[in-house]
Amino acid sequence: MSPYRRWVLQQILHQFSAVGHSRKQLQGEATQAESERSQQVSDHLSRTLQQEIKVCSDAACHYSSNYNAWSHRIWVLQHMAKGNVKVFLDEMSSMRLWVSMHVSDHSGFHYRQFLLKELITELYQTPPSTTTTCSLQHQSTTVPSISLHHQNHNQANRELSEAAAAGEGERQLSFTTIFQLFHQEMELCSDLIQAFPGHETLWSHR
Repeated sequence: MSPYRRWVLQQILHQFSAVGHSRKQLQGEATQAESERSQQVSDHLSRTLQQEIKVCSDAACHYSSNYNAWSHRIWVLQHMAKGNVKVFLDEMSSMRLWVSMHVSDHSGFHYRQFLLKELITELYQTPPSTTTTCSLQHQSTTVPSISLHHQNHNQANRELSEAAAAGEGERQLSFTTIFQLFHQEMELCSDLIQAFPGHETLWSHR
């Protein structure tokens, strides 16, 4: 994939970032036209992402172990879908069929490993309630207890407990998702090894 293609994508990303920045500056006072333009840019970015992934997929199908195509696909996700767990999960799902049909292609499995690493990183960082919990703890400890009524103090404790429980629930959900990803990947490896014995790529991926 040519550097020019990446330059074009960077210009699109720059436009998207500029729209997002202007929307933050308006802080709820955005006009209908601004809101529509923001949505249009967002939709355009999503379409561009899917089109670029398709280009990479077509190139990988035409040339076995196409390093440039897979490298560009990784670059696209890193720059256009960073932090978007849904996009990475969709890629994992679509790649399942691809690697099943190209069991000797190291590049395809390397890309799948990249997806797994990114998902694990994002899922570990997902729980936002830890920040909320710390904020609540800070508020409850910095306000002098003598100025709090008994009812307000109990309310603060309840909010802290609920925030902690929510954070723990989100962490548990993240760990469950990671375990499911691991289990599904091991299951895929086992199925492919059984169906295509003797392929070094499959064992290397496992």
